[in-house]
Amino acid sequence: MATSVAEVRQELADLQSQSISDAIIQQQIDLALQYVNDVKISDANADSLDYATLTLAAYFTYDLFTSSVSRTLGATPTLSMAKSERLMRKAEMYINMISKDRVSLREQLFSPAVPQAAMVPTLLEDIVVDEQSRLS
Repeated sequence: MATSVAEVRQELADLQSQSISDAIIQQQIDLALQYVNDVKISDANADSLDYATLTLAAYFTYDLFTSSVSRTLGATPTLSMAKSERLMRKAEMYINMISKDRVSLREQLFSPAVPQAAMVPTLLEDIVVDEQSRLS
């Protein structure tokens, strides 16, 4: 079963549909699926793969959303940081269930020596800003 935009929205229950477009969420699903496919073991359980993809896509989506809010407000709200941390840990938990090696998203996403592919969610922040401008 492929992860859907609706499932990511459900995982992020308090993220309103006008806050981020379906297209942006779909891009995050595609990125998460690519990552999960890169780290998975060959005999990984299909349900665990789906949960890993869903939770990572939810984390990527929420990260984009909070980055946009932070730019608008000039700071990241404390509750947003806490929720982002919970989402990252949840994604990490599911990814570690299906991966060849132990995965630390914090190390991979925030390390100074981050590969270009891991930076894609950060680069997509510009798309969120463009999308919000278009909707305004």
